[in-house]
Amino acid sequence: MDTILHVLHNTWLLAVEMAPWLILGFLMAGLLHVVLPEGAVARHMGRNSFGAILKAAVIGIPIPICSCGVLPVATSLRQSGAARAPTISFLITTPVTGVDSILATYALLGWIFTLVRVTVSLLIGLVAGVLTALVVPSETPAPQRQGGDAGGTAGAGAKVRSIFSYGLRDLPMTMAESVLLGLVVGGIITSIVPPHMVATHIGTGFLGLVVAGALAVPLYVCAT
Repeated sequence: MDTILHVLHNTWLLAVEMAPWLILGFLMAGLLHVVLPEGAVARHMGRNSFGAILKAAVIGIPIPICSCGVLPVATSLRQSGAARAPTISFLITTPVTGVDSILATYALLGWIFTLVRVTVSLLIGLVAGVLTALVVPSETPAPQRQGGDAGGTAGAGAKVRSIFSYGLRDLPMTMAESVLLGLVVGGIITSIVPPHMVATHIGTGFLGLVVAGALAVPLYVCAT
């Protein structure tokens, strides 16, 4: 019983920590839903080509969204016609870096760490996108949801309502099960691998890199 309560407690803490960023991501997805011209995403990211993967990676690097907030944005892009490979590339590069974390890295660790962080983020996004394209060389285009009012005829009030209805109602309903499952799994992992283990058992050298990577993967810490 104590173990279950511990897992539930950690799940709740994780949900509280993620909630503001998820809401921000949902609202950004709602904004994209309204302002992006219909077909724009499909036109630039609708194929599993290297050009589309590169665009997605470069677009994702400066956007300051964390690993949970990027999920609704990536889902929105996918529903707008983005292919799998560019979506994966965007999904990876966006939470690794952002304008805020790039500036913070420079301020705290200097330009070498900053350059490495941005470069590796781009490379990982490109590799993941290319591997996805190789595994799924062709696909039926994702169904495109209707984007913003292309003619600009909708009033400001209607656009704001559309942002909130899509971002805080329609999109969360499509992701609820996955997010809930992720929270529970995260609570279990946090209970098994407490953060202090990272500082205590990393060590140095190549083994330290392996241990650091293995322990860092399941832990939720935003890029900044």
